Amino acid sequence: MFTTSFDLYVSSKHILHCREIALLLKKQGIISNVTQNDTIIQNGNKFNLEIGCKITGSVKDPRSIYTKIWPPLQHTFKLKCAYLHLYQSTSGCIFDIFRESSCPSPEY
Repeated sequence: MFTTSFDLYVSSKHILHCREIALLLKKQGIISNVTQNDTIIQNGNKFNLEIGCKITGSVKDPRSIYTKIWPPLQHTFKLKCAYLHLYQSTSGCIFDIFRESSCPSPEY
């Protein structure tokens, strides 16, 4: 069975440390690597610094990223969007890849 490797990038003022993300994924049985970074976002004319997390993993069905991985992350950390890179496939706002676009950010 083929798998699809992915990177999912999230950031939020509600994430205190990416270990929180890793513990949530562990609880769900999602095998992944979670790396912390600093993310600078623009909110109007103001720039904010947030904790960012890069989640790397592989799935049999890429749609499971949107149906199994994304919902608890979105709910727990009050995420508005995420950037998803599917290796050898596509990348962009998670809301643009699996359905008609409803991405809240003009940058993705």
